[in-house]
Amino acid sequence: MSINKRIFLLTFLQGLYPGTLGQFWIFPPTLQALSNSYIVIPCSVTGAFGANPHDVIWYLIDGEEYIEIFNSRDASRISPMYRGRTSLVSKEPGDCTLRIDNVRFKNDVWYYPGIHNRYNVYNPYEFCVKISVVDLPQEPGGQTWVFPGWMQALSGSCVVIPCSMANSASQDVIWYRFSQEIEIFNNRETSGIAAGYKGRTSLESTKSGHCSLRMEDVRLEDDAWYYPGKDDKNNAYNLRKSTIKLQVIDSPLQPVIHWTGNMTEGRPIVITCSVEHTCLSNPPRLQWNKPGEKGREYQTNFTDRFWRSISELVYTPSSQDHDSYIKCSAIHHRGKTSYNIAHLNIQSTGTKTDILVIYLPAIIGLTLILLIALMCWRCGKCKQCFACRIKGNETAQASGAPYVDLQKENVGRDYDKLKKKNDRQVPVTETKVDELCPYENA
Repeated sequence: MSINKRIFLLTFLQGLYPGTLGQFWIFPPTLQALSNSYIVIPCSVTGAFGANPHDVIWYLIDGEEYIEIFNSRDASRISPMYRGRTSLVSKEPGDCTLRIDNVRFKNDVWYYPGIHNRYNVYNPYEFCVKISVVDLPQEPGGQTWVFPGWMQALSGSCVVIPCSMANSASQDVIWYRFSQEIEIFNNRETSGIAAGYKGRTSLESTKSGHCSLRMEDVRLEDDAWYYPGKDDKNNAYNLRKSTIKLQVIDSPLQPVIHWTGNMTEGRPIVITCSVEHTCLSNPPRLQWNKPGEKGREYQTNFTDRFWRSISELVYTPSSQDHDSYIKCSAIHHRGKTSYNIAHLNIQSTGTKTDILVIYLPAIIGLTLILLIALMCWRCGKCKQCFACRIKGNETAQASGAPYVDLQKENVGRDYDKLKKKNDRQVPVTETKVDELCPYENA
């Protein structure tokens, strides 16, 4: 498998959900730990489920079993062997970095992170981190070097490779580039340092037991394997075959945007933007595309090899910004830029009024339709009744009878009037009126 594949920049597409939810995991493929010491496994995740630090789970692969060694939501599920020894280094959004205390000696073990028992790096022994635990003393004379097996650095920036020495009677430190076997740093004799590294490498600290290497102005050609030592015989490669892979990338990591809760018009909310880097002396600058009051801007050292730049923006949502995007840009040393955007869904304070305005015309229209239908139903009866009246008038006129108003309330009065005026006419009784127009009594 190529080293690029083993960087573990993993994308998971969740097709069972509306839209596509992407997850991007970053953690090293191998690490080394000292027995009875502690180890920090750097890890970050971005995407829809990467925002909540309270849902992180770490697993141990033990044969056919997958044992929970850390669970931020339910500690009762953690294996008794790891309970009380594992914790998250940070509660920052997207940070899944794990710390294991009191490391116990065991042959190589493999771990992988996940979220909620549903979304994890499920590809055992391929997409996982291998931890090699060493017990002191390791090398002849008790000399031991401890350093990571992989690191990532941005070209044009700087990087610090953490390293510690144990049981060393000498403070001589030399760093070598593997395969070419050239010196890239020597704290005793600088004349032997390769020309391409001279003036760019130094020790991060001169304290006893420290061998961390600092490299400035990282170049693409620095992408290689390295190892520390005292000389060409006493070194990590000759004694243990240990090296570190420094992977140099030309494009910076994408920042992460996060806020808590819903956005409501007129109510200020704190939005954070963070990005990981390896160069504290030249950290990236973070910029926003939305106006607001600038909050804190600071650096955090969340692992022994990565830093995080964080910027806070106190943003007041407005209706004009609804359905737009907020953008955070990270401007790295020498001008390299990365950015991320987040969709703004802003709730209006007049939501109830807006709903009433939207549905009121529909309610009025439905009411009018019902009234018209009722009138039409009634008019159908009236129309039949009107036909009956005409028929009754025509019958009365054909027999020579004068016009009779057949309205029910006038029947009695008209009947008496007609009878007095013309006794020869056949009286129009109320019963016949009802027969001619039965709908009058409906």
